[in-house]
Amino acid sequence: MGNFTFPNGFCASLGGSSRKLMFDLTWVGRHMTRSASGMQPNGVEGSRELKWRMNSFNVGFGVALGQTRKLRVNLGLSFDFGYERIFTRVGQNGVFDPAEFQEIQKNLLVGSTIFVQIILSTENLPGGIFIRPYFQFPYLKTDIYRVNEEINPNTFFNDPVDNDTYSWNTGVQLQIGLFRRSSN
Repeated sequence: MGNFTFPNGFCASLGGSSRKLMFDLTWVGRHMTRSASGMQPNGVEGSRELKWRMNSFNVGFGVALGQTRKLRVNLGLSFDFGYERIFTRVGQNGVFDPAEFQEIQKNLLVGSTIFVQIILSTENLPGGIFIRPYFQFPYLKTDIYRVNEEINPNTFFNDPVDNDTYSWNTGVQLQIGLFRRSSN
């Protein structure tokens, strides 16, 4: 089963900028699902899916690295507050019960996101496309002992009790933005 490193989702943002500085308030919802299959002792192929979901409210600040009439590049940092949850479900032969995932873990998320914000616009329209590569890193570790216990019920007790990790993630946000241009 792969790592949860390049999630997808939705974000909504409100912000502003001057010639040199920018700020924004952003709600972010990211998620992704991973699955694995293997032969069970009874000869039936068992399948499991894990879903990671993160929601956060981010307060971001940045500086303009450069700009033209149609392009602006900002370097920024946000402070992120929210939670992450992990869900699971099981099936056979790659077929899953349509029932909802069961939540097996919920953690507080406090961290930061480093980003580059590229704004592409035209002179005629009141907005543009925002491209934002990011790297999010939490300040708090996530203890995945409970997840390990759920997905490995016969062997988890052989693993260390202190099963902490950092839930960092990286990706690219694509946004459509509306803004008012200054007259100069």
